[in-house]
Amino acid sequence: MLPLSRKQAIDHQAEPVAPLGQNHQRLTSAKAKVTLPPQQVHTITAKPLRLAVVTETWYPDINGVAHSLQRILGGLLDLGVKVDLYYVEHDQAEVDSRLTYFPQKGFHLPFYHEVQIGFPRTRHLHKQWQENPPDIVQIVTEGLLGYSAMRAANQLAIPVISDYRTNFQQYSRSYHLGLFEPMVFTYLRHLHNKTQATLVPTVQLSKELSKLGFNNVRVMARGIDTQAFNPCHRSADLRTQWGIADDGLVVLYVGRLALEKNLTLAVKAFRAIQTIEAQAQFVLVGDGPIRKTLAEANPDFIFCGMQTEQALHTHYASGDIFLSPSTTETFGNTILEAMASALAVVSYDYAAAHEHIISGENGLTAPFEDEQGFIQQAQQLAKEAELRQRLREKARLSIQENSWQAISQSLLDILYQHIEQPYHD
Repeated sequence: MLPLSRKQAIDHQAEPVAPLGQNHQRLTSAKAKVTLPPQQVHTITAKPLRLAVVTETWYPDINGVAHSLQRILGGLLDLGVKVDLYYVEHDQAEVDSRLTYFPQKGFHLPFYHEVQIGFPRTRHLHKQWQENPPDIVQIVTEGLLGYSAMRAANQLAIPVISDYRTNFQQYSRSYHLGLFEPMVFTYLRHLHNKTQATLVPTVQLSKELSKLGFNNVRVMARGIDTQAFNPCHRSADLRTQWGIADDGLVVLYVGRLALEKNLTLAVKAFRAIQTIEAQAQFVLVGDGPIRKTLAEANPDFIFCGMQTEQALHTHYASGDIFLSPSTTETFGNTILEAMASALAVVSYDYAAAHEHIISGENGLTAPFEDEQGFIQQAQQLAKEAELRQRLREKARLSIQENSWQAISQSLLDILYQHIEQPYHD
């Protein structure tokens, strides 16, 4: 089953929903599903498809790209695909024995130490793939290692597709490198247009990139594990540790603590919430280069650091309002995670929020970069408990069909389509 978008998932005539934590027999808020063109469903038969995946972020990195890639590749492995993973080497990377690992040398960005970039490896990849060619190459990140993979695949006439997962050209603004933004964008467009398809997570981004000269842009959505991200994991004990009663208000942020995440706005929104609900607590889950600065400026905030697996699920479910202030996302996995955990989300109307939220129905959105609108939406949730509860219930209901299994099958179909097409550079 293909994932539901926000416009498929909310019915304005929906029946009342049951309280949080109960099992719902059907998605009461689901619209009639949109009829899509028929897809050829591929499964692996005699000879497994061999996919070479090239990425500069992978487990144990904690970011949306690494997380979603791990889930998608797991699904492909379940479908019988043989996956060779080319990644920038670090400890603890070999988390799935079904993958074949090819660690590559890299370096840390001087202004963003947590990000690694692979060294150029065109000759090495050319030699390796000439001797043992994959059926198709997928470039997940657009650094020097990804560019090398594009060149090697083109030289050997191996089909190659790419993912547009990070707005690096917008990141440059956050780090006062705006002068380089046009150069970065030109580089990205050149790289992607040398591949046979560029995969993006939303229809909105597909349209934007197509207008900007990107060729063969295709949409491949993102999934969510609604069993893992689930309001049943709500913990009264954890809320007590945060100094909040069960009927108190926890405002949650999950993600990197970095300049490009626009956390200045999250702070403003929370301070505005406190004018309505003075005892509210702001809980930040994640780590990053500005954590120390944020903590020193806001000693009343609760910083939980990086959380994974069950602990992360519990932290999500124990919140009430979720703030997503970033303006640089290509998707924003945390929005789906928050919705699945039955949180009332406040976000700008773009990326994942544009695809999955109808403002006032299953979350609240503000026009892109409208800071005052964002703050007002956050205040409204603090002020109106009934609205907050309704949005929380509808949020979870609206994304229950977005499974990772469906996403992996969709990618497998795309891979076969490009293997079956005649190659041309």
